[in-house]
Amino acid sequence: MAAVMCRFCRMNLHTGTPVAPERPVLNPPKPSNGAAVAGMILGIVGLVLFYATPNVALVIAVLGAILSAVGSRKAKRLGIGGGKATAGAVLSIVAIGLAILQSAVWSYDPRTSTFSKPEAGLTMPAIGKEVVTYTKYERIQNGMSYKEVVAIIGVEGREMSRNKMDGAPGVMESLVTVMYGWQNQGGSNMNAIFQNDKLVQKAQFGLR
Repeated sequence: MAAVMCRFCRMNLHTGTPVAPERPVLNPPKPSNGAAVAGMILGIVGLVLFYATPNVALVIAVLGAILSAVGSRKAKRLGIGGGKATAGAVLSIVAIGLAILQSAVWSYDPRTSTFSKPEAGLTMPAIGKEVVTYTKYERIQNGMSYKEVVAIIGVEGREMSRNKMDGAPGVMESLVTVMYGWQNQGGSNMNAIFQNDKLVQKAQFGLR
């Protein structure tokens, strides 16, 4: 026979013994992947800021790439957040490339064919009449190596900047970013950014 409990004294009316209160069932906390979400957000912020404040965007995007790598590793363990981690990594890498390119564009003075910052100590001299053309520029695609790009243009580029970001063992590999430039005698030019010898960004001015 089912026990009948007094709702006031919580006693079993049949046996006269107290009835233990029912314990609420607690659901375990759901796992989360905050690193993946944070990496994606920082990647988006880096893309938004790269044009106006490239140096700030570069720092934010680097942090986004690191957090995305951490989030990707966590996603393999928890099974959640993998898409956000991948999106954050892609957005952050693109933001890094755009920020570096924008910094170079801001520092370059086309009137003198030199960088406006004296401490840079870099120049991009003319390499010949119409060596770089718009047709060649269009043939160059992201993912190509530096040698493949040189094979299309026909001459070596001028190294304008180089940066290395050390990776973390088991999290992300080291990232070497190099920017090359080609300039015609008339002032038209092309810049290309490579990360680990893969083209990630290109830009041109005045090519025909």
